[in-house]
Amino acid sequence: SITTVNNSLVVVEVSLNGNADLDFNASLSLSGDSLTWVKQASRQQTDSNNYTGCIATFTALVTTGATFNLVADCGAESVYSYKVSVWYYTGHDTTTPVGATASDDSASTASLTLTLSATPAETSGIIAGHESVVFETSSVAPGATYTEIYDNYHTDGFQALQVQRRTTGSTSTGVDWGAITGTGSFQRRLGVAIEVKEAAGAAAGQPTSKRHGGVPFVAMPGRGNVWAPVLRSPMLIGPSSMRAAC
Repeated sequence: SITTVNNSLVVVEVSLNGNADLDFNASLSLSGDSLTWVKQASRQQTDSNNYTGCIATFTALVTTGATFNLVADCGAESVYSYKVSVWYYTGHDTTTPVGATASDDSASTASLTLTLSATPAETSGIIAGHESVVFETSSVAPGATYTEIYDNYHTDGFQALQVQRRTTGSTSTGVDWGAITGTGSFQRRLGVAIEVKEAAGAAAGQPTSKRHGGVPFVAMPGRGNVWAPVLRSPMLIGPSSMRAAC
């Protein structure tokens, strides 16, 4: 279970590895007690070894903070492993919290740049997830104006999940990552990004982090409204990968 605070926006990055030619973009969903989850951006790619990867960003608005369960599900699709990273924000626009979005994939280890669907406000936060598969080891550097807030690689599925945020107020539509470094055979890479809009007249709070590692989610205390307009680094603990079949 995870615990949120009053008037928060929960943001979940989910990546998975499964059988080839399955439509995880359509089948992947989240549920969690009474929360309404919205899939804001997603991308999938089938690699040369006939495995399909998918990464998606979900959000849910929380009025009254509570402890609840979070379940990722793909219906009848066969999934080998998941990675999940969970954050919440305060000080966001409670009517329309998400603005521009982006998603893309690449068959190359070279730098990857996504283009947001619209120009973000300078005071907005940009949070982006990157999934890659490289047999042996894998790492990816954040973009020049981004700070990495989560990075995990696991040999169970050879998945790497990285989450980054924009570190300076900017209206740029570019969301970028550096080249993938590591050893072994490169298979795929995917990226998604969303704009988190701040409330009118108020700075959006920094995200607090919780993530699933095959054990219950752990709630992390926030540091208050300190963003204005740049997100500060959140705290992060625990493993992040799990085996699952849905």
